Amino acid sequence: MKRGYIMQNSIKLRALREIYDEDFKTQAALKYPNIPKGEIVEYLGEFRNFYGDYVKVLWNNRRYNTTWDKLEVINAE
Repeated sequence: MKRGYIMQNSIKLRALREIYDEDFKTQAALKYPNIPKGEIVEYLGEFRNFYGDYVKVLWNNRRYNTTWDKLEVINAE
């Protein structure tokens, strides 16, 4: 599946390793935990900036920004 072509219909992803929010300063300030390896997260969208391509995911009612190399698509409708 190519990046940028994923539709946003309740796509589930699996964490391939422990995931911290790429915006680690906000995560540290709000004291929310890392996503454990193997957890299922919900795809929210993607964005790009000068530092790279990122995926927005939802886990435990928190939004995290991470990279595709830490995730695996488990269902795509």
